[in-house]
Amino acid sequence: MKIDFSGVLKGLRGDPLKDQDGNDLTLRTIAANAILGPALPGEKLTGQIQLLRFQLAHQIFSAIEPLDIKAENVVLIKNQISANYPTIIAGQAWEIIEKSE
Repeated sequence: MKIDFSGVLKGLRGDPLKDQDGNDLTLRTIAANAILGPALPGEKLTGQIQLLRFQLAHQIFSAIEPLDIKAENVVLIKNQISANYPTIIAGQAWEIIEKSE
């Protein structure tokens, strides 16, 4: 599935959400940071899994065009975003991803 990670997340009034540096918050940043975040409860992260997650996060963060993502990685991205971000961010991220499906 091709996902455009450049989408900007917005507040309820439609203003772009900002990161700690004042830049617009994008799905690119959210997805990459979520993948690099801590394991979900009960999940064991081996070195190999961490390497694969790092590579996926780097691929997402570096993408300038929509990126083809495997179904199992889409599930990983959505689960990690949900576990690591509040509803206003996770909900929009899911909407952007699901519009790609």
